[in-house]
Amino acid sequence: PMTLWPLALCLAIVLVAVVFGFLEHWRRASMTVALAMGVAGALRLILPRQTAGLLVVRRRTFDVIVYLGAAVAIAVVAFVVPPAR
Repeated sequence: PMTLWPLALCLAIVLVAVVFGFLEHWRRASMTVALAMGVAGALRLILPRQTAGLLVVRRRTFDVIVYLGAAVAIAVVAFVVPPAR
């Protein structure tokens, strides 16, 4: 049977990012979303298909590249955008 804890862990990290967003810490929120994507990529890389559950979209290689690529892209944007004055 498919498990939900990997997705729940990633969503819990995103929830922390949402709290940072509400507190107007947009860079910290963005980096936390990047962390969630990185965790998703790492879990997809190390967990078997049944355990990875809803993190499985396509083949493992594709999923890991997309998750980790999104994590890097979000982190880069978070650091490139200048802070508000």
